[in-house]
Amino acid sequence: MSDQSYFSEVIQYINKLQADYYKTPLDQLNELGLLGRIKLYDWHLEFIGLGLILTIILLFQIGAYLNQSKVSKILKSLTPLLDENFHQVGISDEKLFIKDSIQSFTSYATGRINISNLKINFKLAPRQNLIQYLLESIIGIFFPDWIEIPSDSIEIIIKPLNKIQPFIFAIVNKEGMNKFRDDNYFLSLTKISETIFSNNYVFMSESNELNENLINKDLIKILSDNSTDKILKYLAITDLPSNKPIKESDFTNDNNQLILKLNLLTDSKSLSIINSLVDQLIKLSDQLIKFQLKLDQQKKINNVRSNELIKLQKIIQDLKDEELKEQKLEIEKQIKKNSKLSPDELDKLEKRQKEKKERRQRNKLTKREVKVEVYEISKDLVKADEDEDAEFDKVDVTWTVDTALDPFVVTLVVPLGITTKVEPLDVKVEAPETGDEAGDPDEDGATVEVT
Repeated sequence: MSDQSYFSEVIQYINKLQADYYKTPLDQLNELGLLGRIKLYDWHLEFIGLGLILTIILLFQIGAYLNQSKVSKILKSLTPLLDENFHQVGISDEKLFIKDSIQSFTSYATGRINISNLKINFKLAPRQNLIQYLLESIIGIFFPDWIEIPSDSIEIIIKPLNKIQPFIFAIVNKEGMNKFRDDNYFLSLTKISETIFSNNYVFMSESNELNENLINKDLIKILSDNSTDKILKYLAITDLPSNKPIKESDFTNDNNQLILKLNLLTDSKSLSIINSLVDQLIKLSDQLIKFQLKLDQQKKINNVRSNELIKLQKIIQDLKDEELKEQKLEIEKQIKKNSKLSPDELDKLEKRQKEKKERRQRNKLTKREVKVEVYEISKDLVKADEDEDAEFDKVDVTWTVDTALDPFVVTLVVPLGITTKVEPLDVKVEAPETGDEAGDPDEDGATVEVT
């Protein structure tokens, strides 16, 4: 049977369902009234459509619930360990995590010696979208280089309180080691060497001295368990970012962090291993405070960074040169074009360019980024202090003010990473004093008053 004939049979079947209704004269339909017409009409197709919609909604909710329940189960297991080590665990006393999306969740802990903060990122499979989940699972089996099979993962990142020596050290699972190296810029700078405690892992580090001194008996015992290789992707210490730097500030900023990347499994054995690995990561942050590389090793590592920075600066300079070259060609082309214009046309062109320049200068004055002191009322609402007697935690917030919009749009970013958009809001922005170069804010920035 051809597709066309099959489609035509479906149409005929649908028409038969409503045959009695459409054959009934209009006068008789009017006499039947609303209730009579409802009884006469065949509702099979509508009920099928409604059933499909309800099924999709139900599957969506089930998938979303499964994802959130996995996150809750992991955090419930980790909470005793985190409570033992940190003053604050979770976003607040009542809230352990933020739901960034159905597939992404974030938790947080702070208040411990040697650690600025601990952040937990969850990335889960798209269970709420059954079709996407099945398609990616099937295609991922046959074309793993194109599409990754959906899986659940958890990433724990510790930011040290104090600056540590610059180096890269990692214990990486052999299964996926090439992908991890491609995905993380800092791992691409390391040398690979075999571990003596397990055939499932390799060291990726900048010095053998790191391999010998940054691993202890407890960690070796955990990694020697064959069940661990199903969970651990890598454990890393780095002073460089995961993403390849595209500007000097990306390279020179404080990127010191300890990273633990795991597969998210929620059986009792896996939860026990995850707790042990997180405990070792916390203890490793204490060990780093006392650890010192030999001078010759540190010198080699510093040379690697200097060379990488020189490469980056060369790339940036090449891009600038290319941009200048394109601008020069554009100017030459414009001059050649203008040479053919009459005096009146040149005057009009000059006037348009002047207006365009003035408009750009005005636009620069409408967008200002300033820092102000605010008080944290809750995790979802931040505003200026209105009560002198109120006791709130003072925080620094960056406000981006766009005065070109009416009403003004003010976006504020709380250090915990929550972004709240408030509109409309009474905002007063003081532009630079007369005489300042247009578009160049004062050193202290504009003043923002929130009421």
